[in-house]
Amino acid sequence: MKILETITDLNLSSGGAVTSTLNSYGLLRERGIDIEMVTLLPYSDDDAYLGNSYDDITALPFDGVSPFVYSKNLKRFLERHRDYDIYHANGIWTYPTFKTIRTAHKQDKPCIVTIHGMLNSNALKMTSFKKQLFLKLFQKRDLENIACIHTTSEYEAECIRELGIKTPISVIPNGVVDYGFRHTYSSDGTIRFGFVGRTDPVKNIDVLLEAWLSMGKKAQNYQLTIIGGGNDHEYLKKLHNFVKEHDITNIEFTGLLPKENALQEMAKLDFLILPSRSENFGMVIPEALSMGIPCIATKGTPWEELNTNNCGWWIAGNTESIVDAIQHASATNSEDYKLMANNAINLVKEKYSIEKTVEELIRLYKRLI
Repeated sequence: MKILETITDLNLSSGGAVTSTLNSYGLLRERGIDIEMVTLLPYSDDDAYLGNSYDDITALPFDGVSPFVYSKNLKRFLERHRDYDIYHANGIWTYPTFKTIRTAHKQDKPCIVTIHGMLNSNALKMTSFKKQLFLKLFQKRDLENIACIHTTSEYEAECIRELGIKTPISVIPNGVVDYGFRHTYSSDGTIRFGFVGRTDPVKNIDVLLEAWLSMGKKAQNYQLTIIGGGNDHEYLKKLHNFVKEHDITNIEFTGLLPKENALQEMAKLDFLILPSRSENFGMVIPEALSMGIPCIATKGTPWEELNTNNCGWWIAGNTESIVDAIQHASATNSEDYKLMANNAINLVKEKYSIEKTVEELIRLYKRLI
């Protein structure tokens, strides 16, 4: 069983989809699965390629043309390397997945596409006209003619079914690697909240800042840290200007950090906040939970389990709800906090470990063979 996995990029700025893809790829290799990966290097010197620790990943020079990322380099690779039993593409809307599907068809080989939330209802509401056009012209038809669609949540699977796509779906959550980080308590009495991820409008960070401002003196013993960066420089500038204009002294921005540094900063948080309007999985949530950090996530994310497992709050994505959740979190006594932290760690161990994810992927590959 020989598998080729493709993904448009493995860039730091691309967030959780890259992390989850690399996590599973690395463990699949360790388990003896004959899997290779091909991708494109970053197009910008401001970004970082995350595949350096894998010497068996083929990273081609970036030559992407247009938002569709048409790549002659990737086209040549797929035409010259054809001895695979399964093709596994990550993401949609771009040429690497389009070409992967067409290559698999020509050879009559099964193809899997991991959607990474790109067809979620909330995501489609915010998508461009070009993507809507792509969906009608070829993307939906391509997805109807592959062996399997991989989603990371039942919600994502439901969104795909609502589009009328009847392709078999395998729901396998993203897996979390236990890097050994655990929540570290503050000694100065400050309650530390934080956001971790891409600084992108879909993440709703501006609404989080508005909620923070509206608390006024109630937030004087709180600290908010925005950990991450992204390619939308105008949005990041807007966030910085908001903090500066309102003279908010207890909000800091770390900028884009290497993975280990970001995890170190995350471990300092008492509560993680993910205020996104749309989120396929929200990899930072199980990463924080694995450290024993309760989370606040909006209903644009698939994290109702925060409520049902008593390890956080799953709330509406408006200012009032965010303020209410922050105040509830800050009022948590030490005994209840320890209970929530233990619940968080146990949930990840039972359901979201990378080992469980890889076991499910191997079973899927074998079924397709």
